[in-house]
Amino acid sequence: MSKVLFIACRLPYPLDDGWKIRTFNLLKGLVVKGHSVDLVTFVSDCENEIPNALRQLCRDIYSVDRKRGYAVIDLLKGLIAKKPFSVFNYGNKEMKELIESLINLNYDFIQIEDIVMAEYLPLKSEAFKILDMHNIESKLLIRYAEQEKNALKKIYAYMTAYKLHNYEIQTSRLFDNIYVCSESDRQHLLKYIEKNKISVIPNGVDCTYYQSNDRIRTENRLVFVGSMDYHANMSGISYFVKEIFPRVVASFPKVVLYIVGKNPPVHITRLAGPRIVVTGAVEDVRPFLSSAALVIVPLLVGGGTRLKILEAMAMGKPVISTSVGCEGLDVTNDDNIIIANDVASFAEKIVKLLNDHKARHAIGENGRLFVQEQYDWKRIWEKMELILPTHKQRETLPFITHGENNATPEPVIADQAPGNTFL
Repeated sequence: MSKVLFIACRLPYPLDDGWKIRTFNLLKGLVVKGHSVDLVTFVSDCENEIPNALRQLCRDIYSVDRKRGYAVIDLLKGLIAKKPFSVFNYGNKEMKELIESLINLNYDFIQIEDIVMAEYLPLKSEAFKILDMHNIESKLLIRYAEQEKNALKKIYAYMTAYKLHNYEIQTSRLFDNIYVCSESDRQHLLKYIEKNKISVIPNGVDCTYYQSNDRIRTENRLVFVGSMDYHANMSGISYFVKEIFPRVVASFPKVVLYIVGKNPPVHITRLAGPRIVVTGAVEDVRPFLSSAALVIVPLLVGGGTRLKILEAMAMGKPVISTSVGCEGLDVTNDDNIIIANDVASFAEKIVKLLNDHKARHAIGENGRLFVQEQYDWKRIWEKMELILPTHKQRETLPFITHGENNATPEPVIADQAPGNTFL
């Protein structure tokens, strides 16, 4: 039985956001495939106990206390720090010492979740080292900067994206394999990293768990699902309500919109009205998806692959999305999804589908078969297992270290290319 050290920036449970769902299922996949997993994670003040779901999977769990959020002074420090702010914000001496103390346990694999934790990679370990990049964070930041209207926030985002891009490339080179969520993210990294070190491990869905209850389906309900403290979801649904929804109401007066997701800020809760319901956190998203005539994904920025789309498709629900919203998924427009990128066409296609039950059913069924074949977690775990070398194979692999005989990778000069092509 191989031993795995699994390092995360927070507890991957409960499964109430995309990061937790992916991280939990990658960890679960390792256990299902017979590996023994030790989890190292930060915990916040409000997390008093380790969830039983994690205790049942892991051999041991090690935690370090960390306060959530950051102060203005931390943002200012981030301007002058060599590391990008998102990485600088997770610096912790106790975490570093803990991980270094665990290396004596001779792990076969070390898997680190997200670039913000990559600084804790124990370079002296001979374990096979994996970095799971949920997103190419520098790409997300540049998209955020392009949409941001506040000049100071825009400048800060561009500066951080520049540093983060360099950090991503330099740090990635220290790992034996990089997991990315999509082929587009893989193509981005191929400009800097050897192709045999990058693997597409997409987000997935438990198709057995996500099954629709058609008895509560409605013919007039649009549903949006997503954590409402995530800027991409906030900007996407705000854009939809302001620009697209009035057009839909004008053509289909009975339409109702449900915005489902935890931690909605005030400007989102204020959207609630006779035709809009803002639920906040829900224990189970499935009844809301089951009730949907259509699931909408009107995102303008984002990265990785959309768990919200996979979950809706697994339940046989037709999805209408922007190209950005379904980026990273190998979907086919007008077959297993509907794609619309401007206000008029998005509204028009919603109204058309609301008036055509047969078309909705066909797209939803095609989507369900699509995710069963390509995105069920069981299939993704099989792919993960093929990447991990056996004990005999590990004996022949070069040992990636960063000691006296291994120079620090030269920094990538991001602005060698014109404009923003470095992102």
